[in-house]
Amino acid sequence: MGTLISSGMTLDATTPIRNKIMESVVGRNNAVIKLDNSKRFHRFSVVSPDFQSCHIVNLETNKFACQSGRCRADKGHTRKVTHIEDADSCPHMKALNANKELWVGLVDSDSVDGGDEEAAIGYEEAAIGDEEAAGGDEAGAMPDQVLENDIPIPHEEPTSVPEFDPVSGLWTFQSVSSHCPRQQEDPIFRKAAEYRSSLSPCNSGVSLDDGGYLVADTTDGPKPFTLSPLLDKEQICICGTKYWSLEFPEGIVKPHYTRATNVYLHHGVAKFMVYDRECLQKKPECLIRYSGRQDALHFLTSCTAAGDEIGWDYVNLVTNSQSSFTAFCKNINTRYYSSDVPFMSRRVFTDFIFSWLSNFKIDFRQPCSRCGHNPKVLVCDGTKIGMSFRNSVAIKPIEVPTCSDEVRPCHTRSGRQFFAYHLSDSKSHKDGKKLAQHDLAYFVARNSNKLKEWEHKQTKKGVTVSERSEAERKSHLLGELPSACKPLVNKFIDRDMSHELLQCMCPIFKVLASEHAVTSLFNYRYLNLLLSVLEGATDVNHLKHKMPEIYKVLYVATKDEDTFPDSIQQFFKFVVSTILELHSSDRDFYPAETVENYNPAVTGHAYYFTPHGGKVRHLPNYVVSKPSKEDQANTSCHKRYADATKSGKTYLFVWSDPFHGHCYGFHVIKQSEGRKDPFTSIFSFMDECPDTIFYDFSCQLEEYCLNREPKYWRNCQFFHDIFHGFTHKCPFVYNSRRLASLSSANSEICEQLNAYLQKIKYSAGSMSQSHFMFYMQFFIHLWNENKRKTLAREERMALLLSK
Repeated sequence: MGTLISSGMTLDATTPIRNKIMESVVGRNNAVIKLDNSKRFHRFSVVSPDFQSCHIVNLETNKFACQSGRCRADKGHTRKVTHIEDADSCPHMKALNANKELWVGLVDSDSVDGGDEEAAIGYEEAAIGDEEAAGGDEAGAMPDQVLENDIPIPHEEPTSVPEFDPVSGLWTFQSVSSHCPRQQEDPIFRKAAEYRSSLSPCNSGVSLDDGGYLVADTTDGPKPFTLSPLLDKEQICICGTKYWSLEFPEGIVKPHYTRATNVYLHHGVAKFMVYDRECLQKKPECLIRYSGRQDALHFLTSCTAAGDEIGWDYVNLVTNSQSSFTAFCKNINTRYYSSDVPFMSRRVFTDFIFSWLSNFKIDFRQPCSRCGHNPKVLVCDGTKIGMSFRNSVAIKPIEVPTCSDEVRPCHTRSGRQFFAYHLSDSKSHKDGKKLAQHDLAYFVARNSNKLKEWEHKQTKKGVTVSERSEAERKSHLLGELPSACKPLVNKFIDRDMSHELLQCMCPIFKVLASEHAVTSLFNYRYLNLLLSVLEGATDVNHLKHKMPEIYKVLYVATKDEDTFPDSIQQFFKFVVSTILELHSSDRDFYPAETVENYNPAVTGHAYYFTPHGGKVRHLPNYVVSKPSKEDQANTSCHKRYADATKSGKTYLFVWSDPFHGHCYGFHVIKQSEGRKDPFTSIFSFMDECPDTIFYDFSCQLEEYCLNREPKYWRNCQFFHDIFHGFTHKCPFVYNSRRLASLSSANSEICEQLNAYLQKIKYSAGSMSQSHFMFYMQFFIHLWNENKRKTLAREERMALLLSK
């Protein structure tokens, strides 16, 4: 079939539509076509060299930005014009590089050299808040973006990003300055900030030039202020001369930059000429370059700088209010003397903040100063703060297996409860165990004088309370029990013990009548201690703060006797031996070794449980036959996990120390929070399992962990935090207030950290993955530092009061 229109034909009349048709016909064989400009940038339609895709590429302030979803996911979609030839550029950039004649005339050479503020540093994704992302072109929204659901997952996952160094574990965002910013209490910082605040037209010696910039008002007219290294009259340079003489009492300086630098203040933009100091011989090797540290200045580019007070003001504002980058810039603009010279644009200010923060050179892998890298008590929770799904495509969910090994449960939930049975047992055998469990719960309610309340709860749960007599219940219950347990249970049913002992036994039998693991009450870690107490080798008081309910039984039982009653000894020894026998078949877990290096910019997780911060174990593929039944006991405790956020953003899962408030890191949740998150993060990143874990769903987290790695988790005690504990209907063993050693633990520390993180949510919502991870790490580090200072202050006060 022939072509309908020849590229050489002409039309009689020229109209806009016909012109567009002719442009399309003429350019149909071109890989790059120049489109109409928008107000902010130039636009190109670009066909990739393999002819597989055609997408829009924007040129704004000497920086190309490809709008292809695949290219944006592969992190190669933005390039400065000077780096468009990079090997890792996206295919559309390579096509543009082959057609330079179409855009080379649109590039400002001064800006490429670092003179343009808006072309400061490439920023893969504008760090804007939720309210900005929806605000159209004025708020920084990218045109021609594809829908998030249409963005494909990249074929190859990135192994590194330029902002993070996996060897040192430090972040570096590009800027001219490399020195560490000064702290707010530093007198040099305070003096420099006071000087810059005095640069006001209201003060003598300062004026506004014709362009609206703050300049020095000299006898020769308005001139830029000056910056140069301090003159040390005693300093000897490399060549042996000094930096001053009687002939040159102020020394010799030469311009560091060819033009003035714009220094952004709280009330305007001041022009400064930056000079370097030369020795009297003017030898190049003796040159002292100006860095800005002496004046607490941070240079983003040769023409853009600001004092450390700008950075600290932003940090203080964000940590105390739900502000964003745009809001901060607008707030400062309202204070400026001249509207002709505004404060930094949102994008330039974002680059400034990230480079300024990264210059602190903080290794975030810092543990609690008291607990070290392997804390014994931890609290965890999920929080609704994250980045967009589009920017997290490179993150693998933390629960994805990292090796090919398949692991099946050593024992299941039904085998860990007091009335244990195996899944392969006959239905009649299972029903007999469940009925005996129900009968024991009946006698516990009767002896506690809560029978009517118990029957009402059973009815609400849809359980039919049978009309069997107590004799029938007793006969069936004793028939299902082993011989070692019958004497004590028989006395309990017949109330053949003191009233005090009867009431002490009720909580223990209440736990044993549930479907929760026996180890929730008889913690595996203290079994040998309990045996030693029963055999008379250890005093019973050693159990007081470890197994308080069992301690009460043994203490009351020996009030009138020197030894424990046989029925109690037999019962407890049977329970201990059963637990030890059950866990004797526990499979060994993987030994701790570094299997993945610390690289939060790529992996999406940052934990500080080890000095190196990397993963210490591979995660196998766990095969649980019926996870809905085996991972959850049959109680009324439930937690609803959201499938995904309505705003299209990820979650965070954080771990903290409840005694000192230190946060031990976090990982990004791409879908929904679940028990997989606390299990996987601890097993993958901690050498040893902690002794105690607080979680708002601990009653079911325990079953989940014991089904997968029982040997790793069997010494751990699980508790609900106080806030969520009131809503649970599971046994009292998940209430930490029963243990005196945990009475001072702040189990709500994660909720408090969550409230703190919510303040930075709006400024972090639309960041790229690397920027988001650094942002979270930095502000969590500030949280940890504040907790450390508070703890040190409290210790000093306690020391003073004790004297």
